[in-house]
Amino acid sequence: MSLLGESGDYNPTNSVLTSDVEAKIYAGHPGIETILASALGLLPGPSLHFVLNNQTYEDNRIPPRGFTNPNYAAFGGAPVGHHYYDGQYWDDTLYPLPAGATRAEVRLYYQSTSKAVVEFLRDENRTNTKGQEMYDLWNNNGKCPPTLISEATWVTAFGMKSARFTPQGYFRMEFLSRPGVSYSIEYKNTLAETTWQPFAANGTFTATTTQNSFEDDFTANSSGGISPTGQRYYRFRYTTAP
Repeated sequence: MSLLGESGDYNPTNSVLTSDVEAKIYAGHPGIETILASALGLLPGPSLHFVLNNQTYEDNRIPPRGFTNPNYAAFGGAPVGHHYYDGQYWDDTLYPLPAGATRAEVRLYYQSTSKAVVEFLRDENRTNTKGQEMYDLWNNNGKCPPTLISEATWVTAFGMKSARFTPQGYFRMEFLSRPGVSYSIEYKNTLAETTWQPFAANGTFTATTTQNSFEDDFTANSSGGISPTGQRYYRFRYTTAP
């Protein structure tokens, strides 16, 4: 198995999160608005000066249960730059799969303190050594790695890999499958037939692995015999994936 693509990679060695264009990162970005920034001699915009920040420039964090836009806007807690409907306490994100992908592993992490915040506090504290001390604690104790909140694995429900005749004269098909999904194979001996025929035996099973195969030996052990037309067409069906 080879890696075809990755989004939101986190490097535990240097505590750097790769913010690629597909990565979905939920965060609030407070900052200093123009008038206050001018009075303080600072640049307006998103800022890590949390005590001075008086404006939210962006906030896409998922609301809790009971969320309504009017109630949260009343105290300045509504999302900024992103929309959630009243009552929405979840979010859906679509990721395009690379060509040829047969498996995807998705993990949701939460990080309480980022590298940017710790470095900012270290560099901005010019009155004593507390900023450096905090940085050293962070740096020497794992750099506050993200905590795994939830994970899921997607496996394709069906994907044809090969179709060939074996040395014994059987017709063998190999395909990708999803554990827990039930598969059935049907056949026709001519396209003019209106009904697909179920296999006499060995035509239905529930997958336990991600790769499976099926053989038609043209006997009662499978399709019931040799096709009288010299042709055979197959159809794969499977249940709704779990």
